[in-house]
Amino acid sequence: MKIRFFRLFSFLLCMLFLSLALLGCGNVPDTNTLKSIELSQSELTMSRGEEKQITVTFTPLHVASQYTSLVWTSQNQDVAYVRPDGTIVACGAGTTVISAKARHDASICDEVIVTVTNEVGRGIYFDDNNCLLVTSESEIDLKTLVLIVDLEISAEDLVFTLESYYETDQPLLSQGIFSFAENGENSPVVTIKVSYENYSDVLRMQYKPSF
Repeated sequence: MKIRFFRLFSFLLCMLFLSLALLGCGNVPDTNTLKSIELSQSELTMSRGEEKQITVTFTPLHVASQYTSLVWTSQNQDVAYVRPDGTIVACGAGTTVISAKARHDASICDEVIVTVTNEVGRGIYFDDNNCLLVTSESEIDLKTLVLIVDLEISAEDLVFTLESYYETDQPLLSQGIFSFAENGENSPVVTIKVSYENYSDVLRMQYKPSF
């Protein structure tokens, strides 16, 4: 009788410890899932043509390497646009909101309000309010659009690079001469960067074929 009671007591005790162990496991916090992101700045004032990279803090910190690829967007790319690495490029005067979101969960996000001033100091600038709509020409000499302020350089010293484009065929850019790839119904938008040493500015162009 005592042996049976002891066996039963041992069995019940084991079940109690097992239940407590399972209950405890259920309360262990999930430390491997991204909870939130925070941008290094909530407000930012930039000058036209300026670039600034925003850094991101991940919570918990040790999952940062798993979520390095965020979705960056700008509410108004005529004011500022953002590269995939979080670098904000100021295009024209105004205010926009730059947002960063986790790819797997759009509710995990943060944003920065960006204000761009139209101040022109020493440097190089596109002298056209940074947005150009082309309706009849398919080839543009970008050197004629650049304003050089207090720099002893010529247009031949400038470097032009294609920052982004939205069309099926890549536009052509060579020595400051830009050619749109005319694709009928397409209305491509491209971003061109002009630079000289540490000075730079950007231009957004849209080509709309005239029929």
